[in-house]
Amino acid sequence: MGRIYVDKYTGRLERTDVYLVRLILRDGTVIEDLEPRRLFPVTNESMFITLLDRDEREVAFVRDLEEVDEESERVLLDCFNEYYMIPQITALLECSEKFGSLKWKVETNRGIVS
Repeated sequence: MGRIYVDKYTGRLERTDVYLVRLILRDGTVIEDLEPRRLFPVTNESMFITLLDRDEREVAFVRDLEEVDEESERVLLDCFNEYYMIPQITALLECSEKFGSLKWKVETNRGIVS
């Protein structure tokens, strides 16, 4: 099977886990456990999305989020919000240096991290 281009006419996506989706093609074929990832440049958030299998091989490709149905777009954005989540530091609680390495203990919007 070659690369599948996903749009609202060829298939739809369902979220099955924090980072995983299921691709349901128009002909009824179901492909499970795909990981959506943005390709470079990462700053172009709505275009060039690959769907990788467990062996990190590309199975399908989304050219642009505008080409998929609303539910599939929401599914991809929800996965990306978790996968590309970067905690924001809200407070520096501790800072120490040992052998030239700094160790910080910080409070973030997702909890305390060292």
